[in-house]
Amino acid sequence: MKFWASVLISLSLFIIGGCIVVSDNKCPCRPCPPPPAKAPCAMDAEIQAVAGLNLENSRIDRYCALAGRTPLSPAAQVSLIAAACDNLHLEANVLRLFKTVINNPDLCPAGKRAILDRLDYLHLENNRREVLDALDRVAVHPSEQTTS
Repeated sequence: MKFWASVLISLSLFIIGGCIVVSDNKCPCRPCPPPPAKAPCAMDAEIQAVAGLNLENSRIDRYCALAGRTPLSPAAQVSLIAAACDNLHLEANVLRLFKTVINNPDLCPAGKRAILDRLDYLHLENNRREVLDALDRVAVHPSEQTTS
């Protein structure tokens, strides 16, 4: 009787829930595998998803969260800066994003170049000067160093 009751319950749960794992608790549990590392295209998908947010405050918060990640590849830096400049309308938000990217330890020459190419998104001279000063303060990336 107990057997048929458990079979009936298992079948009804299978029909309602889809899948059931029955264990006799005699085998040891295996740990879950680690989550896979994010592929480079995952960052592009995240950048595109942020662009779809309706509120500028939401967009700048998410763009800055992405810009603060390490490691941040050169391609991701360039994509992030381009997307943010296309989707942010307030100068203060563009300035905030530029400063977040500049303060990332993974800032690379391509990221610096993307910022410099879009410096005209900042209309106030004080903001442009603040970005240029911040770029001057960051350590030189190994690929930019010259041997003498």
